[in-house]
Amino acid sequence: MSLVQSATAFVAGTTLSPAFPGNVAAGDAIVVLVFQSAAISESPPAVSDNQGNTYAQIDTANINANEQLCAFIAPNCAAGSTTVTVTWANSGGSFAVILEYSGVAAASPVDAHSSGAAGPNATLDVQTTGSTDTLIAVCVGSGANLSGSISPSAGWTQEIAFGTTTMVCVWDRAVYPGYFGETIGIHNVNSAGVAAILIALFGGTPGPLTISPAPVFVELPDDTFDAGNQITDVVAKELNEDIKFAAVRYETFWGCYRNGETVVLPVSPADGYFYSRAELLYSHSFYWTGAATGALNGTQTRPPRGATSGAGNMLQFGADVSQLSGVVSTYVSYYASSETDTNDGILLVITHALRMR
Repeated sequence: MSLVQSATAFVAGTTLSPAFPGNVAAGDAIVVLVFQSAAISESPPAVSDNQGNTYAQIDTANINANEQLCAFIAPNCAAGSTTVTVTWANSGGSFAVILEYSGVAAASPVDAHSSGAAGPNATLDVQTTGSTDTLIAVCVGSGANLSGSISPSAGWTQEIAFGTTTMVCVWDRAVYPGYFGETIGIHNVNSAGVAAILIALFGGTPGPLTISPAPVFVELPDDTFDAGNQITDVVAKELNEDIKFAAVRYETFWGCYRNGETVVLPVSPADGYFYSRAELLYSHSFYWTGAATGALNGTQTRPPRGATSGAGNMLQFGADVSQLSGVVSTYVSYYASSETDTNDGILLVITHALRMR
């Protein structure tokens, strides 16, 4: 999940219409953060856009009866140029921040959220359930000489710092892999009061691990998975390749052959990979020293055992499989009054397959 683009708007009135600088991609989510300061208690605003996307309210935080921060989300948005419209019932100073995120779950995207108001700091906590969540923290405060900060700061990226006497700050980061709890402090220094909202969004459902025709090993630096480092889609794909590479790194195949036959080039049942001869190593043992009754060509069915081709007692036997060509050679000798050399024999060949990439 990642931020694609954002926009801000301010107005001393009842309607805000921030527009994204570029087209929104189909399926992305739009997060809307709005703040209003009015002379009377205010209800949450109405949020819509020109693409017909549907916005749901996530949370609200009130500094006091006159200042309110709200968060909305529209998941699985339509593609195209998008202008968001925020309408308040009463006039006052208002601002809006709109953010487009990719990789958000298309349905029920909010995993957890919390809100609070204090001065000058607000501490929030969410307990997440998804290891692919992205956290979004927003804080607003009023006062002089404002600056925004977040603590602990590791892993957070400040996406927005908007305003002067009234300031809104937005941060985001991925949940640490395998870590399902998050406690942070959001601060607006020199602010008499702040409102803050913390949101955890589910990432899109990952697809199953699939085996590609030719997985390759990718060297990932040791610090890739250190705390604070985001697991991007690129890193996830490279890790997936490494898992597949390890899963099918070494395979064995077997079959029965007679003299002069060539060991077949195996195909991996895991992913359909075609091995080259250079990736193979052969070992073998005699299944039968007598003659084969027909072609074998790697059969895994118990082959019939034919008679010997020479008279007398078996004198010696040997066999070989060429590592270069895969051709099988068998040698069986018999002795009665003299030696008879034949190419009898059925050889059980074990093919050890090791990928070179």
